[in-house]
Amino acid sequence: MSICFAILYALSYYLLLRKRIKAYQKRIDSIHCCYQFISSFIVSLSVKPSLDDAYTSACRNQTKEFDEYAANLEENETYSRIIYLRKFFNMGIYKLFINVLDIYQNEGGSIIQISDSLLKESNRIERSLRESINIGNKKIIEFILLWVITIGILIFMRFALMQFYSKMIGNIYFMVMLSIFFLFLLGSIILFCFRYLNVSIKEDKIWFQESKTR
Repeated sequence: MSICFAILYALSYYLLLRKRIKAYQKRIDSIHCCYQFISSFIVSLSVKPSLDDAYTSACRNQTKEFDEYAANLEENETYSRIIYLRKFFNMGIYKLFINVLDIYQNEGGSIIQISDSLLKESNRIERSLRESINIGNKKIIEFILLWVITIGILIFMRFALMQFYSKMIGNIYFMVMLSIFFLFLLGSIILFCFRYLNVSIKEDKIWFQESKTR
């Protein structure tokens, strides 16, 4: 029976969880990457009004996926590269960044002042993500502790009450209940992962609508 459950757990991971875990990590990295890119770009542009230098600065210390994507854009002009990165980040905040950059190029002025609301929203998203991750990590610890205690009781029965356990292991009803327990454990793990791996970051729709009308 243990072999069957081991196979079932392994299949559940490969069929249901593996892709979600990779997608979750990719989404988290993308949000951090977007935040860092926007912040570095605006700071660099405020120091020296050069798109090329600002883009180069923003591309430093990024993820491997970003470097690979950006490498395919090297033949394009700097502004075109910035536009093409929309597909990589796929976030409303990055579209706002492009809108702010258009305003800066067309009307001039201080990039820091023009992007003030954008930077505040970007910082809020990054802060919200970190808080969400911290809460999720606490939930993971609570979930693991709960099941460690529960499984610990079964292990205690197995070794401390060996004679009692030997009698119970031959009981069909006990085996059915034990199977239900491990199925319930598997279901709990899957449901917990589905909830934990669901990254939801609310962006400021009011600011987004205002930027679109500029």
